[in-house]
Amino acid sequence: MRAIAVATALLVATGCQGILGFEATHVDGDGGMPPPPGPLSCAQLDLGVIDLTAPRVGNFEVVNSGDPTGPLAVTLDAGPGVELLRDTCNGQRLARGGTCKIEVQVAPVLAGPSSATVRVGDGGRASVSCTAIALGAAYITINNHGVPGRVLSSPAGISCGNTCEAAFTVPTVALSASMDNPGLLVRWDGPCSGDGPSCDVYMDRNQSPEITFCGFGAWSSTTIVDVDAGRDPALAVTSDGTLHVLHYNSDLGDFRESRRPVGGAWTTGPGFSGPGRNVALAVGPGDSLHATYLRTGGSQDGLWYQHRTATGTWQGEPIELGAGMGEQSDLVVDPQGRVHVVYYDSSRGDMHYAQRAAGGGWRTQLIDSSNDVGRYPSITLDDNTLYIAFYIERDADHLDEISAASADIGSDPMIWAYAPIDTGTSVGAYTDIAVDRDGRLRVAYQDQRNGDLRYAINTPNGNGWIKETPDQSGDVGASSRLVVDSLGGVHIVYLDATSADLKYAYRAPGGAWTITPIEQSGTITGGLGLALGPKGIDVVFRNGNALRAARLPCTTPFDAR
Repeated sequence: MRAIAVATALLVATGCQGILGFEATHVDGDGGMPPPPGPLSCAQLDLGVIDLTAPRVGNFEVVNSGDPTGPLAVTLDAGPGVELLRDTCNGQRLARGGTCKIEVQVAPVLAGPSSATVRVGDGGRASVSCTAIALGAAYITINNHGVPGRVLSSPAGISCGNTCEAAFTVPTVALSASMDNPGLLVRWDGPCSGDGPSCDVYMDRNQSPEITFCGFGAWSSTTIVDVDAGRDPALAVTSDGTLHVLHYNSDLGDFRESRRPVGGAWTTGPGFSGPGRNVALAVGPGDSLHATYLRTGGSQDGLWYQHRTATGTWQGEPIELGAGMGEQSDLVVDPQGRVHVVYYDSSRGDMHYAQRAAGGGWRTQLIDSSNDVGRYPSITLDDNTLYIAFYIERDADHLDEISAASADIGSDPMIWAYAPIDTGTSVGAYTDIAVDRDGRLRVAYQDQRNGDLRYAINTPNGNGWIKETPDQSGDVGASSRLVVDSLGGVHIVYLDATSADLKYAYRAPGGAWTITPIEQSGTITGGLGLALGPKGIDVVFRNGNALRAARLPCTTPFDAR
């Protein structure tokens, strides 16, 4: 049995008495009427810290310091894990100065304080409650896969890296994960699950959580389609890790879908008919795929919606028609299967919202028609609240603003609350918004006048914004796309218009921004697609006439097996 080095000890073991023998002394056995009872007493029994796997036995000694008692009865008042083993008290009569003994076994079923009470009495005035206290202890042993990661516990005890095992005397232990080097938390296993940064472990046994981290390698890229493809690509990843890209092929005049399963190669097949541009893509319940785009070149111009059916074919329907309606759009799908779309009407300079019920049918809403509002719209979802970010041209001198707005999904009509993020001449293009696990909003955007990549995060109380400039070298920040990983790391991809190259900005939680080139060919233009996949960070882009994909791999110890 392991020696217990308890991380959080509330009591100190005082030792327990040995088996003291089980004969009763000074017992009145004359069989007559009991004399008037006298007081009984017993000392509290402190069994100290007990490993959940190693029950401990202790003994009470009941002493009668008064007149002889009547026949004694013994009852146990305790929760699970406590057992009355033997006693010499039950049915006995104790004379003055007489003693009897009770043996109990305590096996805590949960780490933390534990107690048991044995009641002894003759039904009259002779009675006593004997209490045993203990502190249950259980171990956490962390199996840490991946060099860059660390796990800490609250209360203190685990610091893994270095200390990966500790005993705890509390019912629940909070574990938190962090990174020592750039990388991602892949998953928890055992009593923990998912890819979140924290886990609460219920200490009803010795527990062995497993955590897998991955470390970033170097960017590598490949061609998906090399014949006039990849205009305005949109990227999404389904739960099985498959990457899906929608892109427009001007030679064919339609949208194509490219896919790459985990461990597989890219394949390209039919999507849906065009012509059109500015496609957005989202994943819904059951790994359903949903898209919006601007359809052009006919009487059905306007904002359209497509979803991929269970048979793998795409099925479309109009959301709102009109020249310039839906010039730019973004969408998100909630857990109930409702589709939420924010879009820009370039012909009027208005911003609109549309919602599709899970069973079909659209309702639309004009959000704002003041000034020129709604360009570069982006949308995300946190629980039942929608958040959007967008660009506003406030006056003819281009005193512009990037703003956020939020609304409750259940409201009808939607009531939008505005929160300005940043202002300045031509500030707020190419917005992309995300919400982290703490409910804080993260926004990437461009300061077009200065050619800077900008980033903002709302303050913890939600009443303001902290703004930063990750990159200001040259004309950078166009087509910015952003994701936030489960530990709070921020990943942004964007164009460097000075050299027509693709760049990547990364900031670990609490760290500084690092800027890395992804592909330096001098021919990269247009929109970008970005996703956080099971194998790292994936981005798709148009380079010349080809659709290209780049990956920042994140490898675990298992990848080399």
